Order: sequence, then structure tokens, then C-alpha cells
Amino acid sequence: MNFLELFNRCAELAVVREDVFTRATSMDTPITENTTGLDSLDGVLTYQFISEAFDLDDQATMNMPTTSIQDLKDYCDKHKNRDFNTVEEAMEVIV
Repeated sequence: MNFLELFNRCAELAVVREDVFTRATSMDTPITENTTGLDSLDGVLTYQFISEAFDLDDQATMNMPTTSIQDLKDYCDKHKNRDFNTVEEAMEVIV
């Protein structure tokens, strides 16, 4: 599954103002407001959607990294209780 695409799709669902969101183009993208345009609420919602998709427990959800999308993927891979073959399958769980 393309985790970068999943991150972008979750972020697109979370943002209130689509004009400020910048799609991540690299797994090395830091997850900050300066690089993605996600403010604190958008970020929380994005992480909640990703947590729901992978069925992370509460403790794992509270400790999700914000350093880069690659770090987030690695963390989810380590703590996930559910997996998907495609982004579309993951999105069905979220919406």
C-alpha cells in the first residue's frame, strides 16, 4: 500500500481549508504546518484517521511521531492491528 497517498488522503479529509493544504510528495516530508499546511486541529484529525485505519490502540495513538511521514509509517507498521493492500481499502474503514 502507498502510505504517502494514504497520508495525503487522510489529510485532505481533515482540512477545513483545502487551499492551505500542501500534499506531501516525499516520505521524508516533515509533518509540520510549514511543510503541509496542516494546523494543529488538521494534524490531530489526520492522525486520528490514520489511527482508525490501522486500529492502533490508545497508547500507540498518543505517541505517533510527527518527524516525517516515513517515521509515521514505520511506527504504524510496528503497532498496527490491521493491514490493507490498497489505499482504497484503508479509506473504506475511515469514511
